Amino acid sequence: TLPYTVYTLSGSASQTNNNGIFTGLGEGTYNVIAGDSNGQTYSQTGIVLSAPNQLQLSAPATICPGQSTALTATGGTGAYTWTANPPDASITNPNNATQNVSPSVTTTYTVNSGSVSSPTNLIQNGDFSQGNTLFVTEYTEVANPNPFGVQASYEIVTNPAAWFSPFCNSGDHTTGSGNLMVFDGSVDPTGNVIAWSNQNPISVLPNTNYTFSYYVESVAPDNPARLEVLINGVSQGAPVTAPGTTCLWTQVSYDFNSGANTSLNFAIYDRNPASGGNDFALDDISLKETVTCQYQKSVTVTVTPGTTPTFTAVSPICPGGSLSALPTTSNNGVTGTWSPALNNTATTTYTFTPTAGQCASPVTLTITVNSSVTPTFAGVEPICSGSALAPLPTTSTNGITGSWSPALNNTATTTYTFTPTAGQCAAIATLTITVNQPVTPTFTAVAAICSGSPLSALPTTSNNGITGTWSPALDNSATTTYTFTPTAGQCASAATLAITVNDSPQFSIAQGCNGVNYTLTATLDNASNPTYSWLNPTGAEIGTASSVVITTPGTYQLVVTQNGCSATEPVNVLSATCGGQIQKGISPNNDGWNDFFDLEAYNVTELKIYNRYGMKVYSKAHYENQWYGQTDSGDELPDGTYYYVIDFADSATKTGWIYSNRAQ
Repeated sequence: TLPYTVYTLSGSASQTNNNGIFTGLGEGTYNVIAGDSNGQTYSQTGIVLSAPNQLQLSAPATICPGQSTALTATGGTGAYTWTANPPDASITNPNNATQNVSPSVTTTYTVNSGSVSSPTNLIQNGDFSQGNTLFVTEYTEVANPNPFGVQASYEIVTNPAAWFSPFCNSGDHTTGSGNLMVFDGSVDPTGNVIAWSNQNPISVLPNTNYTFSYYVESVAPDNPARLEVLINGVSQGAPVTAPGTTCLWTQVSYDFNSGANTSLNFAIYDRNPASGGNDFALDDISLKETVTCQYQKSVTVTVTPGTTPTFTAVSPICPGGSLSALPTTSNNGVTGTWSPALNNTATTTYTFTPTAGQCASPVTLTITVNSSVTPTFAGVEPICSGSALAPLPTTSTNGITGSWSPALNNTATTTYTFTPTAGQCAAIATLTITVNQPVTPTFTAVAAICSGSPLSALPTTSNNGITGTWSPALDNSATTTYTFTPTAGQCASAATLAITVNDSPQFSIAQGCNGVNYTLTATLDNASNPTYSWLNPTGAEIGTASSVVITTPGTYQLVVTQNGCSATEPVNVLSATCGGQIQKGISPNNDGWNDFFDLEAYNVTELKIYNRYGMKVYSKAHYENQWYGQTDSGDELPDGTYYYVIDFADSATKTGWIYSNRAQ
C-alpha cells in the first residue's frame, strides 16, 4: 500500500533505496521489489534494460545564402520527425531521415526519434471514429460544399476528395479507411476561429509531463494552413505550417508539464486567413502522459552572409552608342558571368551570377540608354527675297548645342540641318526658312480721260491684296505714270500705272463763199482720226465732214471728237448768200428761219420795198436785215409778193421780187 518505504533491485546489479530510483545500471535483466511500512511487498521481475540506440545527426554546417545542405539522422528508435527554428519551408517531408535544407538565415534543426510510451489517449474521439461528437469547432458543418467550396466549413469524412472534389484523394491517418476531420479554411483576418477543441475538460495529474499531438495534412496545394495550439488559453509557440505537399500526414507534437493544473482544455486555430488554398485535415489528436523512450538531437546550419559583388556604375549612353563588355571580376574580387547579352538600344538591367564556391550573392547593374533628344527651335518667319536674315541659334530651346549647314541664303527657301555637338545624345534636326519672292501688285487699268476730266483716287489696296501708297499726286491735265509703293512687311514689289490724259481737240472754223456755196470749214491742230458733227441753229446734225455748206444765216455748232475727247465751238453766220443771189422770200413768224430779209453780206446803201400797186411801203438807209414784213411805221404788211430796189455802195442797183408769208 502506498507509500512504499523501501525499494530493492536485484538481478544484473543490486541496489536498495527508499525512492525507487536506480542509477548507473548496465545492460541486463533486473527484478524490483517495493515494500511498505507494514512489510507488504509488490514485485516486478524480468525487466530487461538494453543500451539505447544512440541518435546521431550530421555535423553542423555553414552555407552561403541560396545554398542547400543535407542533414541526416541515424540511430534512434522508429521514425524521425524534423522541426526547424525558425521554421524552414524546405522541410517538405519531416519524417524522412535525410533533409535537404536551404535556410535563408541561421537555423537550428531538431529531430525526434522514438515514441511516447503511454497507452492511454486522454482525448475523447481523437481519431473521429465516433463521428461528429465530443469536440467543439467554430467552423460550420457543411455536408456538400460543391461546386465552389464554403469558407470556414468542415465535415467528418473518410476521404477529403469525396467531400469536395478539388481536394486531394487521401485516407485517414489511423487505418487509411477510418474517419478524419477536413476543413475549408476560414478567411477571418484575425485568425481567431477555433478549428478543433475538446468538448469536455480533461482531468490530468499536476506536475506531470504530457505530450499533446495531432496529425495534419494539406488537402489543397496553395497557402498551407498555419496551426497554433493553445492549452488553457496559452499559446504553445508560433503557428506550425501544414506540409506544402498535399495528402502527406505529418505529426505535430508538444511536450509540456501540467504544473498545478488538474484539468486542461486544448484549442487548435488556423492563423492563415487566405481564401485561396488554406485547406487541411486533422486526425489522431491525442494527449498522453509522457513516458519517453524518445531521442532528440539538434544541429545548427549557419548561413554566412554572402559577399555582395560591387561594380563601378556604367554611365548612360545614347541609343547605338558604344558599350564596353562588363567586367567578369567585381571590384571586391568576385568572379562570375553576366546576363543577358549587352544591349545598346534600350535601358537594361544585367544580372551578375558569381562563380560557384565563392559564397557571393548575385547582383544587378542597370545601364541606362537615354532616349535621343530632338533639338527644338522656334520657327523663323518667312522673309522676302533679299531681306536680312539673322544667324540661327547654336543652342536649341531644349538646351542642345550644335551647328547649322548650309550657309544662310536670303534669296531662296532653304532647309537647314542642325548637327548636335558630340556627347549630347541628341538627334539631327532641320529647320526650313521660307523665302517668299516679291509679289507684284496688280491694279485694274484706268481708262484714258480727257484733259480736265475728274480723276478718281487710285486704290491703296491692289487686286491681290497688297496695301501701299501712290506717287506723284494725280494730274488730270497730262498723261502720267504713277508708282505704287507697298507698305513695308508685305514682300511685294513696286508697281506702276499709267493714266492717259487726252487733250481736247483744238480747232478753228472758217466761213465764207466757196463759189456760189457758203461754206463752214474746220481746221484741227494735230489731227488724229477726228470725227465731226455740224449742227444747225436748231441743233440738228447737218454734216460729218470737216466742212459743210449752209444756206441760211444763224448760229451753227461744230462738235469735234478725237481720242475719246470732244470739243464744241459755235460759229455765227450772218448771211449765207454768195454770188449776187438775193433771198427769194421771208417767213416773219419768229421761228428763227428766214424771219427777215437778210442783206448783211452786202454793202447796201438803201433798201426800198413797194407793194404790187407801186406804192412804197418801207425804206431803210444802210440796210442789213431790219425788214421782216412791216411798214415804215411798223405795221405788219399782208402776205404777198413785194418789189424791192437795192442800192449798193459798190455795185449797181438791183431790183426783184420777194415773197412774204408769215404762216411758213
